[in-house]
Amino acid sequence: MTSVADRSDSRIDLGSIRFWLAADAAITGANALIYLAAAPVIVDLMGSQTSDVRAIGGFLLAFAALVALLAARTASSRFGVRVIIAVNAVWVLASLAVAVGGGLGLTTLGTVWVVAQAGVVGVLAVQQYRTGERPR
Repeated sequence: MTSVADRSDSRIDLGSIRFWLAADAAITGANALIYLAAAPVIVDLMGSQTSDVRAIGGFLLAFAALVALLAARTASSRFGVRVIIAVNAVWVLASLAVAVGGGLGLTTLGTVWVVAQAGVVGVLAVQQYRTGERPR
């Protein structure tokens, strides 16, 4: 018989992953607030459209809140952590596609920013995977 505590596939101890989730929430939340508050300035520097920057900021704010909620819990489902990792991975791939494909009418600075933030998100996703998926 397997006890609930032995079912590491459904519940995880967030002690080892909490730092990376909290870092993700803080970085993502800061970016979201900057995108929302300074959209016209960002557009002037990096290209794109104000509506696109604000939409991205809104998405990032909601995502940051979800990640912060997960980071604050003492235990959560492995599924929840996997969703965060998957969204981060999709973000990295989409960012690189925009940078390479020239989408959103970005300036050179905007393209550099998109690649740089994809790198940061990639590091967060890898660390979340490593700390959330390692054997107990």
